[in-house]
This record gives sequence, C-alpha cells and structure tokens, in this order.
Amino acid sequence: SIQRYVIISDLHLGHTLRSSGAVIDVDSRLSYRQLRSVVGLDRAVSGFIDTVLTELNNDATNCALVLNGDIFDFLHVDIRPSQDTFAKPPIDGSQEDIYGLSFEVSRSRWKLALIATLHRKALQALARFVNRGGRLIFTVGNHDVDLWFPEVQSDLRGYLSEHLTDNTVAESQVLIESWFHMSQPIIYIEHGHRFDPYTT
Repeated sequence: SIQRYVIISDLHLGHTLRSSGAVIDVDSRLSYRQLRSVVGLDRAVSGFIDTVLTELNNDATNCALVLNGDIFDFLHVDIRPSQDTFAKPPIDGSQEDIYGLSFEVSRSRWKLALIATLHRKALQALARFVNRGGRLIFTVGNHDVDLWFPEVQSDLRGYLSEHLTDNTVAESQVLIESWFHMSQPIIYIEHGHRFDPYTT
C-alpha cells in the first residue's frame, strides 16, 4: 500500500514544440534556445527524482509519485509530420492551422512519440523511480488531456518500459487517472485549472 505521496505538476514536456505561428514540420530543426530548454527541463526532472530517491534511501516501494496534470504539453505541439501520416482527416482543418494538430487519437499518439523522443532523459528518470519500486500516477490536466485515449496510455507505458529493468511492471506500476486520484484514508488529487467550472 502507498504510505507516501510526492506530487509534481505542470512540467509541460514538449512545450518547446510550439512553432510561434509558423507551420513547421517534423524535419525542421529546433533552435538552440529550444534545445537548451529541453536539456534544462530534463536535468531538473532527473535531479528531482534523484533527490526523492535519496530521501527514500533508494527504496520507493511504498511511495507514489503523482504527476498531477500538464506533465506533457500536447496542446502546444503544433509541429506537423512532413507528409500526411494520419488515417483520418483533421476534425477542422482551419482550426488545425491555427492551434496545431487536433484532438484525435492518431495525432495524439504522434505528438507523444515526438515528446518522448525529445524528453528521453525525463522519461528515464521517471522509469528510475519505478525501478526502485515506486508507482507513477498520472492525473490528466488541460494540456495533456490526450492521455484520455487508451492507445496513448499504452504508448506512454511502452516508452517508460524501454527504461525499466522489468518491462512487465509498467501495467501495474504506472496508473493513469482520467480526472483525479483518490485513495484512503482521505487523499484526493486533481489538476484543476481556472477555466474548469468543477474546480473554480
């Protein structure tokens, strides 16, 4: 059973994949500033995980790391594939030109693959926590609502499994909550944001 919770939120992994209005494709190079942001964020995540593990004497068996929403920034990934790779047309092409790829399972999976490649070190750090016996609990936020799709959840577990010493534990040790996490005695954790009528 979980005896200790560590909670973080709003990492926005992938926020550097915002093109500032220009339509760019996956073959475009990130700027030095964007790459520096990726490296800095990955180092911060890795350092945080290592600090938590040190406090736990490298045994996270009874600990859950709650990734409380907006861990990934699907919302701001507006980079496109260099060719049409999606089975379905966009829900609204004009909106996709303005806001990036629409909320659709194949687009969400593509965005997660891009983020996972870019933030490999952050995923390695999260896997390190699981390798020490810990549990990861993702709650969905407004920027990573794409985690609602079961296929995206499966992909996320797959990317984490690449770094696990026992890749069969991802199913039991990586929990993805579609709205909030609740457990006994009285633990209630949700992302919430100021435009959500349920949390305001």
